[in-house]
Amino acid sequence: MATLKGVQAPRPLFELRAELDRIDRELIELLAQRLDVCREVARAKEVTKARIIAPGRVREIWNTRRAWAAEIGVDPAFAEQMFRSLLSETHRIESAEAEGRHPIPAPPEIAYDSALQLAATRIDHVVIGVPDLRAAEDFFVERAGFVATSRSDRWVTVQAGAVTVVLRQGPELTHIAIEVLDTEHARSDLAARGALTGPTVVGSDGLEEFLLASDPAVGVNLGVVSRTGDRAEADGSLFERLRPGRQ
Repeated sequence: MATLKGVQAPRPLFELRAELDRIDRELIELLAQRLDVCREVARAKEVTKARIIAPGRVREIWNTRRAWAAEIGVDPAFAEQMFRSLLSETHRIESAEAEGRHPIPAPPEIAYDSALQLAATRIDHVVIGVPDLRAAEDFFVERAGFVATSRSDRWVTVQAGAVTVVLRQGPELTHIAIEVLDTEHARSDLAARGALTGPTVVGSDGLEEFLLASDPAVGVNLGVVSRTGDRAEADGSLFERLRPGRQ
């Protein structure tokens, strides 16, 4: 294979995509095997009257899977995120098995005819305006069990597992940030639909976000966010730059 300045040239794109297809098929087959075992687990728990969710076992899964990921160069936070989705599905299946139900799966084909249908992956974070920042932080941390991860005199970011909430001192508002695979594609589609307002703001760590047009019928602000660099933590600093009138 040809090289450039001592660096091996990549294989053709079609060849790389074919290999990704093969790997993904194997991943799905492994998922099917895991879900079959989970069905057996559900039946075993029914015999022993064990709880479907065992907190100690879940904690062990987070710790071991993060460690396994780190050993082979996979981002531990990504591994945990993946297993959180996986355990949510296995819990759904185990619960259905325990109750004698057979959940109907989603259809195999979906018309992904908008950018958000195609590229949205999850709710990245929610910003909530609160009248008393200290009291709101106390509620989330002391009573709800979140952890405060960053703060300023105007906002505090709190997290619990894969859930991130930014508490912001000020008038009542709710801002929902939707994570997408690529902001450029989402921005182009939303602009064509007349749902776009303001520029894309980029943080020093590669976190990108832009706002959708506000609508009184909705009552919340929507943002679209993606990460192009570090696994940046959502906080209030980027939101301050996104607010209308502060561009």
